[in-house]
Amino acid sequence: MSANALQLHGTTTIRDRAGDLLRLCPLYIQWGAGKGIFPWPTTGERRVDLPLGSAELNVEQLEDGLAVEFVLSVKRDADLVCAELRYDWLAETPDYAWAPHMRPGPDLVIGEMAFRSPCLVLGTKGRGVTLVPDVHRQPGGPHAFLDLQRRGLSGKALLAHGLAQQAPFGHIMFRRTGRAVHLRSGSKLRLRHYIMPWRGDPLQRAASFTWERLSRRDSLLPQVLPFERYEALAVERIFAPDLYHELEVDGREAACMATQTLTAKKPPALMNAGQVRSYLRNQDRLIKAMGAIQSRLFTNRVGYRLLTAVLHAGKLKVVPMTSFACWFNQVRTALGSALHARRLGDAALEARCTKIVELALSAPTEHGVPHSICLFPEGQVSWKRGTRSFEIIDSFHLPDAAVTCFHLLQWRELIGDDQRILPLCRGLAQTLIECQAEDGSIPAWVDVVNDRLDPQEILRRSASSAAPAMLLARLNRVEPEQRLYDAAAAAMEFIEREVLPQERWFDYELLYSCAGRPTPDQGPDRYTGCLPQNTLCMYWAAQACLDLHLAAGEARWLELGRRVLDRLSLYQQAFDHPRLSIDSFGGFGVMNADGEHNDARQGLFAPLYCDYYAATGEPALFARGVAALRACFTTMLVEEHRDLAPGNMLRFRPSDRGAILENYAHNGRDQMTAGYLSPDWGCGTSLYASGLAFARFGQVYVDLPRRRAFGIDLCSAQIESLEDGVLELTTSGAKPRVVLLHDPQSEVKTMRLNGRELKSEQAPNIARRRYS
Repeated sequence: MSANALQLHGTTTIRDRAGDLLRLCPLYIQWGAGKGIFPWPTTGERRVDLPLGSAELNVEQLEDGLAVEFVLSVKRDADLVCAELRYDWLAETPDYAWAPHMRPGPDLVIGEMAFRSPCLVLGTKGRGVTLVPDVHRQPGGPHAFLDLQRRGLSGKALLAHGLAQQAPFGHIMFRRTGRAVHLRSGSKLRLRHYIMPWRGDPLQRAASFTWERLSRRDSLLPQVLPFERYEALAVERIFAPDLYHELEVDGREAACMATQTLTAKKPPALMNAGQVRSYLRNQDRLIKAMGAIQSRLFTNRVGYRLLTAVLHAGKLKVVPMTSFACWFNQVRTALGSALHARRLGDAALEARCTKIVELALSAPTEHGVPHSICLFPEGQVSWKRGTRSFEIIDSFHLPDAAVTCFHLLQWRELIGDDQRILPLCRGLAQTLIECQAEDGSIPAWVDVVNDRLDPQEILRRSASSAAPAMLLARLNRVEPEQRLYDAAAAAMEFIEREVLPQERWFDYELLYSCAGRPTPDQGPDRYTGCLPQNTLCMYWAAQACLDLHLAAGEARWLELGRRVLDRLSLYQQAFDHPRLSIDSFGGFGVMNADGEHNDARQGLFAPLYCDYYAATGEPALFARGVAALRACFTTMLVEEHRDLAPGNMLRFRPSDRGAILENYAHNGRDQMTAGYLSPDWGCGTSLYASGLAFARFGQVYVDLPRRRAFGIDLCSAQIESLEDGVLELTTSGAKPRVVLLHDPQSEVKTMRLNGRELKSEQAPNIARRRYS
């Protein structure tokens, strides 16, 4: 028995080399006429007779784990309410647990609609097990669920995989309904899962195993149009007159887009100056009212249809504001749009994007921190300091400012320098360093009090510190300076020391978005023992680690970044969910306490995964990045998506063509979003992802030192041979125009694509050449 192997001892006990870990509990099953607990035989065939038929258990020994299949054979018509396979934890009291979703009530479960890269992880003292449901063998009728109880009412830790109908509850959990599913005589239900051991980092194997076993291969879906076409559609929509507005600021031409609008037959009107003032006075009540609507109507089928109808009526006015914050960031949108303009040689579009950046650079600063919100009622520009999720506040949210300056540095690198960018970033960096505590943390919010910055207590020491670290690490790469490196390193050491061990991934979105999870002081889910966690701070942390590694070459930062990336990866949709009326493969969820699939943040994550491939050489990371990139456009409203995402196209109208809705199934059901539309959170993030992908990797990327080729833009690619300096490359799918070759040793003299010789030109990276 190898050190990492699992074996089934007897008929019910699972052990590793160090001892017993799990015991298979008797089968629990509930049907229309009753319920019962049925022990598995201790010898011979693993089969039990049931009042409605029989149950059989098949266990397959894998290289380092087990595959367990449960087969329910129905001998007479029956109404199945629940069937559940449970495992009791046998080792010492678990000190680590991870579940894909919270389930903080006695009748709640980890519902099938929360399956993205589904797994349960439980362990103690650096060893444990991971349970992964085989989503490709789930029955089409009853819904599957997972359960993990580290601190259950019984006092025992357990893992479970079962079948029971569920419905969304609150915003957004899942509750068993008790409804039965009718099964006909002669039918069979199969439920299968893998049980794998782990040692060391508990989530490393979970992330790799779910992708290896569940992800789709040999398909270009969900991409059905070339990225250039997707980009053109998105640009056309967000630069339309209802969103794009040109302004004059201090005698200079500027521009912006309205942060929020609605998908409606007629574009909604903007509030006038008086209405904006009233909105700001009453925003607390409005946000609370919206929260009540979200929690009460959102998961109710009739209420959701009513909310959708109101939003689609187009009678609500929207706030004339633009945002330079974490979610809605106009610099990011301008960058993605400008990269598209460069691709096409569209000088007029690039000029519009430059005007948006001009507005960002015109924002007033206090103590080096730029204001994040611009209001422009009737063309009159004014500014507010910061945000608390949807609320406009008089405090600075330092992650907002850090994210904006990070994207300004990218603009400077990829589009053009503006002499104001570096001084702005330097000034903010100095403030971040001054605000940094001795433990390395950087507060999320600061108030201006008596001409100084005073940190707020909420999220003062949290994973939000990763956003400032991301800016500091990137600025250090642009202008190497020891104090920048040291400050970024100290912030990431705080993340490693204070966030990773208990997975305390708290940022503003977790506390103040529509989900509104508890504060860190309120402790973990009483059943799973897991804390609520959000993905934005994971992304910031992984990006900061990568930049620290690229600046100093220290392996520890790459190792830490990979650990963070493993956590983020468990929110990626590793399979096309059969319960959703969209092709969901490759997209990302938001947190372990909300229902979204294919969320707009995947546009931020896609380039990160590809960049981590470049640093590590792990091909699965590039595959994840390309899958996320293709998923960016799945929720675009365009005629070609009627078969790809029929659930998202139910209210399609030509005036919405090119809009990308922020996510799908937000309410825990197979439904499109109610009708909100932001140019920055959907179109903007997708343009950002595809623009960076094209600039860094082309439509096909050839990594010659590793002898790998990747098709990115509606194609697959393969290296056929390299002889006498001639590289033979084949592709299938769409015909690529641009191949980017990474060839630091100049091994290639000629490249042939599908038998045709390509022309070469130097790409911006000296070790890369662009072929067309």
